[in-house]
Amino acid sequence: MAVELDEIDRTILRLLQENARTANAEIGRTVGLSGQSVQERIRKLELAGVIRGYEVVLDSAALGLEVTAFIEITVPTGRDYADEAQTIRAFSAQESEVLEQHGVAGDIDMVLKVRCRDIPHLNALTNRLHAVTRSHTKTIIVLGTRKETQRAPIS
Repeated sequence: MAVELDEIDRTILRLLQENARTANAEIGRTVGLSGQSVQERIRKLELAGVIRGYEVVLDSAALGLEVTAFIEITVPTGRDYADEAQTIRAFSAQESEVLEQHGVAGDIDMVLKVRCRDIPHLNALTNRLHAVTRSHTKTIIVLGTRKETQRAPIS
């Protein structure tokens, strides 16, 4: 359910998405409020679930994670979808290489976004996935990334 945001809330969110370490006093100068008032608005946005957390953005290549891939998963006809979905959720939760898991509409059922050191590492990950599920998979290896963000468009 969407939360009602005024223009000050939207500006605060834009500034925090650009740099979550921006001081409340600096945000306050931008939006015309005291640092304490900004802190209170941020607290309300957190309590409402608009702000779910704060993360550091890391450079995967600098960490030696050179391969990004998407694994498409299709649950075969006749298999219990709920059981397969739970198995894949558990797999995703325990495997640090799995960055995202999405349920999707269309010819496939789920998509995993993964990051690995190299192709053998990716192969080992897909082998572990195949060991826990009977679903069909198709792996798409990313050759280059032009845009990647976790930022939400704030209108």
